[in-house]
Amino acid sequence: AYAHHALDFHSASGHILLRQYEYERAIEEFEKGLAFAEEIDALTSTTLILNNLGIASSQGNRLQAALQVYKRAAAISRKLGDDTALFSIQCNVATIRARLGELRAAASLLAEAGEMPHTRRSKRAQLFLIHSRGLAERLSMTDARILWQESIRLADELPDPLFASHGRMCLLENEVHHGR
Repeated sequence: AYAHHALDFHSASGHILLRQYEYERAIEEFEKGLAFAEEIDALTSTTLILNNLGIASSQGNRLQAALQVYKRAAAISRKLGDDTALFSIQCNVATIRARLGELRAAASLLAEAGEMPHTRRSKRAQLFLIHSRGLAERLSMTDARILWQESIRLADELPDPLFASHGRMCLLENEVHHGR
């Protein structure tokens, strides 16, 4: 029972720290939670924590570490047949590839994610895909106005205030960059 509680505690703590932009501390908490998840062989929890660890690593500019974490998460997700996790991982890896300047690889990964069945079944997945495409377009300096407008529309509809506000900020940056 202790390992289950410790897993939940460290995972929740990492998530809170991630949302507070405390990436190094979030990474530490996710790694502690991951150890407990692996100890009790909780594969679904392991995948979730790895995904969050990948996000914290990416946001903390540890891009290669994030890619390695996502590789582990994807392997477990495939083993579990978890298409939802694979979709999220694919989008996250695509945005990292874009940040590394690998724009064609990012576009290819996002195109594959767009063909996954999960994308058509979930408005949240559509939002995440469009948002990820917007981030990749932003890095290529391409006009992503339509993507950001759609991202904001979906985020408001769900509602998802965090994605909506981030989409608005990205739309504003896009408009300034393109002289509008």
